[in-house]
Amino acid sequence: MKLFIRGTVQGIGFRPTVYGVAKSLGIRGYVLNKGTNVEIGIKENDNVEEFLNSLMKELPPFASIDEIEVKDETIKGHEGFEIINSSEGEKTSVTPVDTAICDECVRELYDENNHRYLYPFINCTSCGARFSVIENVPYDRVNTSMRDFEMCEDCLAEYTNPMDRRFHAQTISCPRCGPKYTLYGKDKETVVLEDKKNPIATFAKLIDEGAIGIAKSWGGMHIICKFEQANRLRELYKRPAKPFAVMFRDLNAIEKYASLEEEEEKLMIAAQRPIVLLDKNASSDVLEDISPGLGNAGMYLPYSGFHYVLFHYLNPDGIIMTSANVSGEPMVIRNEDAFELKAEYLLLHNREIVNRIDDSVVRCCEGKNFFLRKSRGFVPTAIKIPYKDRVLSLGAGENVSLSISKDGNLFAFR
Repeated sequence: MKLFIRGTVQGIGFRPTVYGVAKSLGIRGYVLNKGTNVEIGIKENDNVEEFLNSLMKELPPFASIDEIEVKDETIKGHEGFEIINSSEGEKTSVTPVDTAICDECVRELYDENNHRYLYPFINCTSCGARFSVIENVPYDRVNTSMRDFEMCEDCLAEYTNPMDRRFHAQTISCPRCGPKYTLYGKDKETVVLEDKKNPIATFAKLIDEGAIGIAKSWGGMHIICKFEQANRLRELYKRPAKPFAVMFRDLNAIEKYASLEEEEEKLMIAAQRPIVLLDKNASSDVLEDISPGLGNAGMYLPYSGFHYVLFHYLNPDGIIMTSANVSGEPMVIRNEDAFELKAEYLLLHNREIVNRIDDSVVRCCEGKNFFLRKSRGFVPTAIKIPYKDRVLSLGAGENVSLSISKDGNLFAFR
């Protein structure tokens, strides 16, 4: 028996879940990523119905199944169950979105006894950068910018251990083998770190002292500085009135500056971690320079290991963390181009950004969410449509939107 499963089944720990369910039930066969779908082979006389029922109960958080096709074909060999090497299909697949690091990874991040303590690229099968690093499907390490980082023995042991939560986590890494940050001055000189500290610690100290810095994130560059430096930042970037996004270390910090409704709070802590437009408190005069003349400001919470590590070293509860995009130009993603941006210090990592992806911006109103910018965490996602034609749709005006349809799916980008 062969099962062909289509939907969001790549980059979210689907194959390890299939493996775990099959092993627990004594199912014999295999699971295979084919780019356009996941193929599961199950030997005759094994209980397919029980397997599917159990699989539906154990689906990873971000998995969704659109279609299950069953073919009555005999499976040869495979006396146990295994994950076998991916093969290429038609390459029509829902590419996994970037999602904030999960609570378990955050716990590891702050555990001094864990070998990923304060490691900014921490992730697992359930979280981390996906769309921003993927070049092709199927979603395997060789098709991402993580292929440049060979797994060390420890990571390989986790990756190959069916009982480990990083089993087949394609972007797995650690301080020993993964990407690294380097701190530079504006003239491309490497900044000497104090007492050989983590470069993020030195960067945080410089921000605390009033510097304006740029940090490379998952899908682009952020300008970072304290609230008190807002007007100096406006002069430097010639943005006299444009609102800046601000990041806070936690919800308690946000509530000191903004009114936070229940639906807004849910959105703030969702895995997509968008920037949410929140109404300012009457007492939050400090935010006037952040969004001049407006009753609201764009606020969001940490979503990457880097953000958590940065706040670990920072003194303030909130900082300006806004896009470093140059108006009318594509987002800067290459390290060498970042030095053309205006900043006193640049914190850059050596992992390639494959797909530009900006922070999403959302406003809640009467229980509904309205996108001002639909990007990280929400793009690309597929919308089911009643036709299978291939259509490219382009919006007009300054905020261009586009969508591509194929085989009954509409992939919307904005």
